[in-house]
Amino acid sequence: MVNEQFYSRVIKLRSELANLPFPHEDCAKIQKHLNSKYWFKPDLSSFRLNIWYVCAIEKVLQKDKASLEHKKNWLHKSFLEQFPEYKSVLENINYEESPLLVRTLELCEELRRLILRLVEDKLKSFE
Repeated sequence: MVNEQFYSRVIKLRSELANLPFPHEDCAKIQKHLNSKYWFKPDLSSFRLNIWYVCAIEKVLQKDKASLEHKKNWLHKSFLEQFPEYKSVLENINYEESPLLVRTLELCEELRRLILRLVEDKLKSFE
């Protein structure tokens, strides 16, 4: 159930994500392990920005059904589901070595799940 505590959690996490420095050094380490046809930093940057943008609660609540369906489809996939080419590299990442990257991914994932829940609840109001 979406309630005031839910909204407060989303706002807190969204603020933390906005204030968390981008993990440039961690991205550079990962890029060294990747085939040059993949570009981790822009993919992570794009995903993070999309999560931050989608998490603006007031924007979610004002959307029409078609827009919400589109957001729901996008939100169903985690970063690794959208970019499976990074799975093998990210499986070996830990907090001690890459704290900014790990925290960025954790925040994005938690926010993605919360907003997906909000979008699904909002879509029920159209039934």
